[in-house]
Amino acid sequence: MKTRIVFRPRLINIGPSPSWKINAMRVAKLLQPDFLMSPFAKFLFPENIRLDVAAFDKTQAFAQVAAVFEREHRIGYSQVYEGLRAREQLDSTGLGCGVALPHAQISGLRAPMMAFVRLRMPIGFDAPDGLPVSDLLVLLVPGKGSQEYLQLLAEIAGVLCDASFREQLCTAHDPYAVWQLFVRWRRSHAH
Repeated sequence: MKTRIVFRPRLINIGPSPSWKINAMRVAKLLQPDFLMSPFAKFLFPENIRLDVAAFDKTQAFAQVAAVFEREHRIGYSQVYEGLRAREQLDSTGLGCGVALPHAQISGLRAPMMAFVRLRMPIGFDAPDGLPVSDLLVLLVPGKGSQEYLQLLAEIAGVLCDASFREQLCTAHDPYAVWQLFVRWRRSHAH
C-alpha cells in the first residue's frame, strides 16, 4: 500500500504584522529547485522586504535596515548599522538609476543575508548619476571576505542595473511580488 502525502495549504505569518500573510503553497512552489532561477534569491527572505519606509538620509535608511535584521533574525542592530555606515564612508554604494547596494561584512554570520527596502521618498546617496535613491538591496555577508562575496555583489549589481528589471520592480506593490521578481530573475534577462 502506497503512502500518500497530502500538502494542505495554510497561511503562515512571516512579517511583523499579523495582517501580512503569505500562502505557504505559493512560497513552497517558488522554492523548488527548478523554479529558483536567481543564484542569490536564497539569501532574500520575504520577511526582509519593506516597502514605503520613511527615511530622510542614508543613516536613517541604515537604521531601518538594521532594525529589520535585528527583529527578524536577531542579528545585532549596532553591528549591522555600523557595518553599513562604515562601508558607505569608504565610497557610495549607490549604483545609479535610483538604486543602491549597501553591503557589509558581519562577524558571526554563517551565510549571506539580504533585505530589500523601498523608501517612501528618494534620498541622496552620492550615486554616480547624481540621482536620489529609493530602492536599496542590502547584502550582509560573513565576516571573512571571499571571492564568492565579490561574485555575489557583481551578480546583484547586474540585476539592479537591468532597466527592464527595475521597471518591473517599480510596479511591484507588495513584499511577495518584490520577492517573486528577485526569485525569478535569470542572468539571460540582463542586457
